Amino acid sequence: MDRGPCENELKQCLGETRFSYDISEEDVIIFGTHGIMLGGSTARNHEITLYVYLGLVSKDLFVQNFFGRCFLLQDHMLDTRKMMENQSEDPNIIQIVRKRLANDSKDIIAMMEMLNYMKESIDCMTMPTMPSDPSGRKLYEVLDIGQTRHELNRRVVDLAKNTVTMQEELKVLNHMCKCLVSERGMALRRELQKNTGEIRTVVNSNYANQQSLDLIQAVLCTLLAFCIMDRFSGTVWSATNRDWAASLVESLLSSAFMYLFVSLAAWFVIAFLALRNLKRKHFELVNTTTMKIQFDEKMNNHNAFNIWIMKKNIIVQETNWESDFNISKVVWLEDAAASWGGHAPRCEAIYDSDHWYLNSVTVHYKRSEGKLTPAELRARVLDELRENHIIASAVGLAAEEEDEEKQ
Repeated sequence: MDRGPCENELKQCLGETRFSYDISEEDVIIFGTHGIMLGGSTARNHEITLYVYLGLVSKDLFVQNFFGRCFLLQDHMLDTRKMMENQSEDPNIIQIVRKRLANDSKDIIAMMEMLNYMKESIDCMTMPTMPSDPSGRKLYEVLDIGQTRHELNRRVVDLAKNTVTMQEELKVLNHMCKCLVSERGMALRRELQKNTGEIRTVVNSNYANQQSLDLIQAVLCTLLAFCIMDRFSGTVWSATNRDWAASLVESLLSSAFMYLFVSLAAWFVIAFLALRNLKRKHFELVNTTTMKIQFDEKMNNHNAFNIWIMKKNIIVQETNWESDFNISKVVWLEDAAASWGGHAPRCEAIYDSDHWYLNSVTVHYKRSEGKLTPAELRARVLDELRENHIIASAVGLAAEEEDEEKQ
């Protein structure tokens, strides 16, 4: 300590010397930044005491690094929280957050195990008794093993508190991740509903255009038939060269603008009838209620389902097999209009014919002809499915419904 001739040799072993004590007239203990040196003629007698102290010091070094690891983990979870708060910056935020939380969970579990091992190691340590010789008592007082163990035990308790806090923070982050997934799902569902509405508008517009084109095609076919008859029959096809029509044609042609007025009247009558037909079809389209019940449940009895479907007036039947499941669709027209409030609707069912899962049942109902509401249609479908033992009673009560009225 007085910077003597052995200072450099001591620094090579102990690092910077901090302090030293004379244990006896011949024994000395020197504390450095990298170790401890006990020298003297009786140094071998104090090995057990020194070993216990060095074990506590090594555990204390581990605890110091453990504290640093706790702070790093807390910063990592804080960054994860900020990432979830700024979720719009990265479209892959859910996968990233899940991976980070999984790693944090593994780290916390490992840290809890280490703390338990550390606590058990401290509790199981055999503390040396106070030596009887003066040098031993001096060394025991200098090392202060009891206080060192007490402080180490307190640090382990503090670490346990920090680890519990990190566990609670991890629970909060997991809950935030679940909320983030739900929000993404809701946003996707809203976007799908928006796109579905736009597609439905386009389909309805195409359907109206198709009706107009069908009408125009019928008119063109009529004109083509008349033109063909004119080419084959010449004047025979025309009624103007007949005696019974001569007086009528002569009266139309002799009066000023009479033939024009008759032609305009015929045009108006035909246009009125065509527009009335289109309006009637458009009225049927916009006055249709679409009621859908989403089941996604296993059928109670698939044989009963097959018997029930065979009794229906099936108009469309589709089946699509994929790698591990099957999607089947059947469309039918109901016969008994009285039991459906005055209108026999068009119904369709989507199901898995391999595993016999009933996905959904949809009813297309004309409000202009029937009197049932969407809730009554749902009850009517559920009652029929339960009566035919296709679904259980509890399944029908838990089914989700989507009622859409096409305006």
